[in-house]
Amino acid sequence: STTTADECWGFDVSSTGLVAASCHDGSITVWQHDGTVLWQRTSERAQRSYNRHIQFSPDGRTLITGPLDDDAELLNAQTGKTIWSYTAQPPAYTTAPEHLRNAAFGPDGSVVTLGFAGGWLVQLDASTGNINWQGGYIGEFPLSLSVALDGTSYAIGKGRELVAIDQQGQLLWKTSLYEAVTTASLHALSADTIFGHTVNGSIW
Repeated sequence: STTTADECWGFDVSSTGLVAASCHDGSITVWQHDGTVLWQRTSERAQRSYNRHIQFSPDGRTLITGPLDDDAELLNAQTGKTIWSYTAQPPAYTTAPEHLRNAAFGPDGSVVTLGFAGGWLVQLDASTGNINWQGGYIGEFPLSLSVALDGTSYAIGKGRELVAIDQQGQLLWKTSLYEAVTTASLHALSADTIFGHTVNGSIW
């Protein structure tokens, strides 16, 4: 067992057995399977803000997190070195994204979709960090986020809207859920079906 300096909302385990946590003190730590610290990073910006999400790529070689020095960064899972970083550039009339709240790699690891507080979504090429699309498609932020094999992103959260966005950034459809907020939920893709649940226990 181990302890961290502050509460950690971001947590993931890689396909290679590494364990990662991102914490409210701005620290990012990766442990080996035996509990030995492999590396740890922080930054002045991260210490001023919360780091609430960290996620390994499907092959376990990289991980996405933020904020660190930038809004989001792809790191080498073994060394912690930054491979590329992302700076959100919303239109002048919109509020700049705040914390990275969710991320999802495509099943083959070729793309990663990020969701920020405030509803800003972006899909990036996972190898280069080049932007496929970006925009404010949902209110609040996505607590459930997934990417299908064809690159379509599905997101839902406190905004009570489930959206599907294709790999070109086109909104395919949007469905409002008027019951309870879909928070802290997971949804799975099975063929063309999406499953989820709301805080009051309803399943859709």
